Amino acid sequence: ALDPDLGLLGLRTLVVRSHQRTLVVTTFRESFEAARRLCLVLGSSRVMAEAIERNPELIADLDDDHALAPAPRAELVKDAIERLNRPGDEGRRRARLVRLTQDQTLRIATRDLLDVDDIASTGTALTNVAEVVLEAAVDYISPDIAFCVVGMGRLGGAEMSYASDLDILLVFDDPAPGLDDRGEQAAEALLRFIHGPSPSQRVATVDLGLRPEGGQGRLARDLLGYQTYFERWAQTWERQALLRARVVAGDRALGERFLALARGFVWERPLTEDDVADIRRMKARIERERIPPREDPQFHLKLGRGSLSDIEWTAQLLQLRH
Repeated sequence: ALDPDLGLLGLRTLVVRSHQRTLVVTTFRESFEAARRLCLVLGSSRVMAEAIERNPELIADLDDDHALAPAPRAELVKDAIERLNRPGDEGRRRARLVRLTQDQTLRIATRDLLDVDDIASTGTALTNVAEVVLEAAVDYISPDIAFCVVGMGRLGGAEMSYASDLDILLVFDDPAPGLDDRGEQAAEALLRFIHGPSPSQRVATVDLGLRPEGGQGRLARDLLGYQTYFERWAQTWERQALLRARVVAGDRALGERFLALARGFVWERPLTEDDVADIRRMKARIERERIPPREDPQFHLKLGRGSLSDIEWTAQLLQLRH
């Protein structure tokens, strides 16, 4: 393994409890391949070692690629909603959802580490887990208006990584606007449930930074609000961001109406030279402001010159231009 000492520590931690000790001993006795894979996983990542400790039943599946496969999205959504509907306070319900996401992420990461799945399959599987969290959370808060979650960034592109936040926009349709602010209340309830009262109880990290007006804007808007913003105030970088917009949870019909609105904003107006200059200025600003001062921009894989963001922004520029 990458870190044999870490692997030995992981094995020692597993055999402290009698139930886990029995699983480890049985696995080592009955399957050399499962034992090899367990040692490799434990010695490759502290996070994965901790996840196996919390989900020891996975040990018995390590020698079976099919058994290691994450569950299909529809099955996961059903399982997640059932867990949230069981009796218990909100903390216990949230903990059940965390356990589900840990189990699925561990399966995905193990298959990734063992070269069973490639990068594209891994990104799709991680995206499915994120969508399940959002779908189950929307079902749990049960908004009394049409409400949906639009995936942006890597979530929208179905190319999540292990460290990705959930970049989203929240959309609602209130048939009686002005009577109360049910859309904003639904958004607050969704964030409160997913983030929990403390980082240790967080199911996932939601990022609403791509919403209109950024951190100063409302958490959720109705279709008229988005249309007005797109027509009057939206900037060129927001056209780029909406290229990967996709409905990931909630009311699908409402989501499709939003996407039709967004497509009009993205595609109806040709890209001008002023727009291209805006894109170049924004990219320069990101390189200047978001790369930590102690890091060399030439070697920043995500934001420096020739980095992942350069490739992404070049592709977006070509899409908007052609």
